[in-house]
Amino acid sequence: MLLIFLSWMYIGFTCLNLGFLFSKVLKINTKDFVILNFFGLFLATIIGSFWALFGRINIEFHSFLLLVNLFLFIFYKKTICGLFYNFYIEIKRCSQVVKLFLFLFFVLILNHCSQSPLLIDNETYYIQTIKWLNEYGFVKGLANLHVFLGQTSGWHIAQSVFNFSFLYANFNDLSGYALTLGLVFSFLNLDIVLKNPEPKKHQLIAGISAVFSLFLFQFTSAPSPDLLVYVLSFIVFLFFIEHSNNVNQHSFNTLSVLIFFLIFVKITILPIILLPISWLFSDFKLLKPILWKTIVVGVVVFMLFYIKNTILLGYTLYPSKHFELSSNKYSLPVEISNLFFSHSGLYSFFVSDIELEEMSFIQLFWKWLTFSKIDAIFNICNCILIICCPYFIYRFSNFKSYWIIYFTMLAQSLFLIFTSPQFRFFIPFTQFFSLLVVVIFCSKKTFVSLITISLILTGIFTLIPYAKASLTNPILKQFDTSYSANQLVFPKDNSVMNHNYLKFNVGNLIFESPDESSFFWITGNGELPCVNKQQIDYFKSNYNYIPQLRTNNLKDGFYAKRIQIYESK
Repeated sequence: MLLIFLSWMYIGFTCLNLGFLFSKVLKINTKDFVILNFFGLFLATIIGSFWALFGRINIEFHSFLLLVNLFLFIFYKKTICGLFYNFYIEIKRCSQVVKLFLFLFFVLILNHCSQSPLLIDNETYYIQTIKWLNEYGFVKGLANLHVFLGQTSGWHIAQSVFNFSFLYANFNDLSGYALTLGLVFSFLNLDIVLKNPEPKKHQLIAGISAVFSLFLFQFTSAPSPDLLVYVLSFIVFLFFIEHSNNVNQHSFNTLSVLIFFLIFVKITILPIILLPISWLFSDFKLLKPILWKTIVVGVVVFMLFYIKNTILLGYTLYPSKHFELSSNKYSLPVEISNLFFSHSGLYSFFVSDIELEEMSFIQLFWKWLTFSKIDAIFNICNCILIICCPYFIYRFSNFKSYWIIYFTMLAQSLFLIFTSPQFRFFIPFTQFFSLLVVVIFCSKKTFVSLITISLILTGIFTLIPYAKASLTNPILKQFDTSYSANQLVFPKDNSVMNHNYLKFNVGNLIFESPDESSFFWITGNGELPCVNKQQIDYFKSNYNYIPQLRTNNLKDGFYAKRIQIYESK
């Protein structure tokens, strides 16, 4: 816990410096500590992405980042110290109950981050994605080794910037820092709610948002892009509502930058771009003079997204399987890309290809709605929200900004139908509109009680191993979740799985693989290159492809070699 806390102090210092620089370049007048931190995270991600095009994000990068930090602090010391001081005063002025909430949640987050993550995606590709970035940067055709590695997110790039792999191996806790920022935003609004006799609706929604902490904590100890999307999209919604009646150039650029960050982290949140577009339509003359700045940031994000996908996959608009650069010999083979990116592949998490062809829309909808217990709960809630929200908005919050967010939610629903209709991609809207319903029916006098219950439940399910295991993926339940005094200083390994790794070779590729008892997609924390031998054998037998090195240097990447049928036997 102590080492994580110290790393977060440096991350906070760096993000505020970079956030100040970003706001200065774009001429955004803001002193908001949380927003400046997200600006800093975004700029660090952009710089890291450019760096990864040419080399590894390692000690060389951190030396450069340290020089930038020192330069900014030396030349803008008074302003930067003022930002820290203003934040200190903001916290100091909070009521005692708000300070207590913030402290207890912060300790729980630190404690949870000191544990080994219990997310299956962490074991399949998060760890390996970040390792590749730390050791080699973007690697051509990396998806040919393990197709999930082609999904490298902007959040994984940000994590590779701030995991200090050259100093210590167990820092992958940037999601915990992001959740801390989200809770700071929430509790500062809670303080306003408790002190103000007539707080605004959006302040009530922000103030009660900590009741979602139990759900959000499940993503905290792993570098999950979902966590950043849940936290930052919620802040974006509230920022949009707060400034919709008084749109100016600063608020437009702030909203646009935060949304570009969201999209670079998770393309499935793309419809949220409708929020700044709505401001653009209503206040075009006002925003026209600074629109070029927004366009420049958007173009930079799009180009990095384009180049990243081209290098890793050979498909420029992942997750779409279109726009393959066929001239690239390291592109993911069409047969394999169809398996993951086709319409049937996108729905394969709850129906088979045969079922998809034979089932009617009603049958498909019902199967999606009742896929599993947790999916069913969220899917049903989402459907109820889509149906009922117009009434609640019209009756209790009949403002243009709420309607725009609602129609953005409808756009998100349609977008997910054609990409991947999983409930976790809809959570930002579930969270926001659920809290809108809560503040309609609950008095602000109940807020402290509701957050206290959430705090207790979060503590139970993050501190008690048996309770924590009940929320864990079945594949991971067998692994150790116990505590040790050592964790007060040193965080546990980034992987909860203690696999034995064996070396294998196929063609010119020598790779590590976890033992045969592991799940098909698991790679864990094996040394690079690492891929499960079960995968190699499966794609060899069923698709007649094997991953091969392009040269003798791992940095030069991989291609998929087509083998003759008799060779795959």
